[in-house]
Amino acid sequence: MFSIRFIRIISPLVLFLLLSGLLPAQQSTAKRSLDWTPVQFQRVGDQNVKVFHFRHAGYDLNPLLPNYYEAIKIGNYSGYRVLINNPEFRTADPLLTRNMKNLDEIPSEISVITQRASIRKVPYLQVSFIPLRRNPETGAIEMLTGFDLVLKPVAGPLKAGAATQREYAGHSVLSAGRWFRIRVTKDGIYRLSYEQLQQIGIDNPAGVRVYGNGGGMLPLMNNESRHDDLVENPVEHKGDAILFYGQGPDVWRYDASADFFPRQIHLYSDASYYY
Repeated sequence: MFSIRFIRIISPLVLFLLLSGLLPAQQSTAKRSLDWTPVQFQRVGDQNVKVFHFRHAGYDLNPLLPNYYEAIKIGNYSGYRVLINNPEFRTADPLLTRNMKNLDEIPSEISVITQRASIRKVPYLQVSFIPLRRNPETGAIEMLTGFDLVLKPVAGPLKAGAATQREYAGHSVLSAGRWFRIRVTKDGIYRLSYEQLQQIGIDNPAGVRVYGNGGGMLPLMNNESRHDDLVENPVEHKGDAILFYGQGPDVWRYDASADFFPRQIHLYSDASYYY
């Protein structure tokens, strides 16, 4: 196994609550509370960055601002409106938030993101939001500490129809042949010499192929597209070596609403793997 170490990310757990029982058609409420730290340090690149934090916070929506996530079992309705009622806030200590990054991205109102998903053929509503706001009157940063989550069906039951068909590989490419794992911690062009390959028992380096699905985490939403098997990557045989482009675990993706490319830090691994 070839490895190049670069950084290690210390990441929080992501909260995943599955509420029992179907929600009735009428308005449904449930009390929530957040246990704020409120500050911890997270490794970003070669720096320790100070970030807001609460127990079970995730950082999928913004790498420097915590987000709340919950999956709620729902009925057979085409849409739901999610409201945050009876919010309780606590003002963040200005001394603790001094020199924090991304504070200018905190809005005056909390925006809730929802999406329907199917988990083991059961319908769920995935709810996520950043539980921070900038007080519109004082300008102070406030942390959401308690709230009622309200779900309201906004349309009638879904009509039965043809299910979306997805094609899956009949078997994994890993089921045949000899395989070796390559550890990648940052984006770049990687070189495997014929001599290295022969040392691990590969008699025909010119016939070697490379498979992998790049960096980044799997999609948060179940209905988002993803590969169900390893994808073959292009390689170049240059002289007595193989060259291929590998991606590390962290990715940069364009956020159209902010007109910015935020870095999405992998919460569960500090490396990607190619085969």
